[in-house]
Amino acid sequence: AERLVQTLRGEERKGDNLTLTIDSRLCTSIMKAFPSGYAGAAVVMNYKTGEVLAMVSLPTFDPYNASAVSDDDPQKPFWNRVTQAKYPPGSTFKIVTMAAALENLPDIATRTLYCGGQLPVLNQVITDFGKAVHHEKTLIQAFAVSCNNIFASIAQELGDERLRKKAEAFGFNDNFLFRDLVVENSVYPTTGRDKIQIAWSGAGQGNVEATPMHMCMVAAAVANGGVMMEPG
Repeated sequence: AERLVQTLRGEERKGDNLTLTIDSRLCTSIMKAFPSGYAGAAVVMNYKTGEVLAMVSLPTFDPYNASAVSDDDPQKPFWNRVTQAKYPPGSTFKIVTMAAALENLPDIATRTLYCGGQLPVLNQVITDFGKAVHHEKTLIQAFAVSCNNIFASIAQELGDERLRKKAEAFGFNDNFLFRDLVVENSVYPTTGRDKIQIAWSGAGQGNVEATPMHMCMVAAAVANGGVMMEPG
C-alpha cells in the first residue's frame, strides 16, 4: 500500500538494501586458478554459519550477452554445477568412510593398515593414483595420503549397510529443501551393490554420486563439530 501511494504521488521509489555473503575476490581467484578449458565447480562456505562465500561453476557465460551461448553447448554453461551436477565424490567421501569406521570398528584408530598398491576385488583391481604403494599406515596416515586401497578394504570390512547408514547420516539419499538454494539430492545406491561397488564406494567412486555443494557441507560439518549447517 505504501508503494502504491508513493507511485500515485510521483515519489522516487527506493529498493531494499541487499548484502551478499559471496566474496567477489575469492570467486575471481578461483576462476583464475581453474584449469583453462575445463568444466567443473568450486564452493566455499563458512562452516559455522552455512554462509556461501564462493560459488563458481565453469564454463560460465556473460549475462549481458546470454543469447550468444547455445542451449546445445555440451559443456552446459547455464548449468550451476555446484548445486545441480552430481559427480562421484572421490576422495572427499573418505570423510564418510572414516567416520563409519571410527563408529563401527573399535580398534581401527590403533590398527596398522596395509596398502600393497593393488587390491583384487572380483574381476577388478583397485589401485591408487599413479600406482602408488603406501605400505603400512595408521588410519590417519591413510587418510592423509588418500589411500584408495585401504579405504576400499575398510568399506569391505564395514559392509554396505553400515557404510550407507553413515552416508545417510551425512545427508545422502535425503531430500534437500533449503530456503535459499535448490540442491540436487546426493545418492548412495541401495540396489545393484556387489563387492566391487562396495569397495570402490569406500574411496568415493563406483555409483555413489554427490553435488559439490553437498560435499562442502560434509567437510563443513566435521569442522563444525558434527553439526551440518544449511547453505545460504
